[in-house]
Amino acid sequence: MQHFFEVGKQKHSRPSLRLPPDLLPAFSAYRWPGNVRQVENLIERLIVLCDGNEITLDDLPAPMRAAAVSDDLIRIELPQ
Repeated sequence: MQHFFEVGKQKHSRPSLRLPPDLLPAFSAYRWPGNVRQVENLIERLIVLCDGNEITLDDLPAPMRAAAVSDDLIRIELPQ
């Protein structure tokens, strides 16, 4: 994923664009129905459509945001 991000930043002249590490769980929580090209296409879409210098959770497609939220809920540990 990081490779696609770096290549896309160069391709679209966005060298200062950041993909914060706290978004990585959203990518791993999402169940990718496609193949690696789906990941590559999404990364390129995020690079092109992001207005600021940092991709945020709001920039991700709704199914990915939902997967990230539900994944966080699963990780909550309650005291015994």
